[in-house]
Amino acid sequence: MAKYQTNKTKRAVYNTLRCIGVMLFGQNRFKQPKFLENAAQKDKYEVWLGMIDEGKINEVENELIEETEQRRPDMHPSESEKMAMLEVALQIYKYINDKDDAFLERSSYSREEVEEGILSVMHILHIDTDMICRLLL
Repeated sequence: MAKYQTNKTKRAVYNTLRCIGVMLFGQNRFKQPKFLENAAQKDKYEVWLGMIDEGKINEVENELIEETEQRRPDMHPSESEKMAMLEVALQIYKYINDKDDAFLERSSYSREEVEEGILSVMHILHIDTDMICRLLL
């Protein structure tokens, strides 16, 4: 893939993440994540970032999806718990998207998977992805 196309895809994924963040949280949270409210959350987040840096992106995504499924609406999490989990997911996928193409290729991951992962998390949490996708187009 040409560098131009890759940069275009990277920017498109970033804009999707940013747009969802702004629509759901009212501001761009990519500077300092608000969800790092306790040591356990911060430790897990930092472990996931370390795993991503080691190329274990698929493992991080599996753990993230598993944890998200534990907060499904039918499990009766609070709205703030759902939003906190979505914010974690957005931060994780943003971190992955910031990696260069060679790193993603070595890690057997693609930018398309970043977008798919975001939509999967939103679907699990019963957040209206159709509405957001219409707004993004």
